[in-house]
Amino acid sequence: MKIRITGRNVEITPGLQSYADKRLSGLERYARGLVVGDPHLVVWEERGQYGGEFLLKIKGKTLKVESSGKKDPLELIDELKDIAKRQLEKENEKLRERRRRA
Repeated sequence: MKIRITGRNVEITPGLQSYADKRLSGLERYARGLVVGDPHLVVWEERGQYGGEFLLKIKGKTLKVESSGKKDPLELIDELKDIAKRQLEKENEKLRERRRRA
């Protein structure tokens, strides 16, 4: 899973890029064949606080995870990962329920 990272008013340093790749690549375990395209992470800085969104295309829909108001971009990436993980687990549970009913 190759993650595209875009920075708005933020320079994407190699350290931030590698941290995002490391943290967000762990979502592959929860995606198990659901992911259709490459994920996209957008990070922005506004008035000294960081915000971001993580877009992940899965079969039939696009998951959009947003967060803002963080002092550190690394903390922002961790929170986006946790939210995306919960949403992917929810999607997997929906699929399991459909398979059980069929």
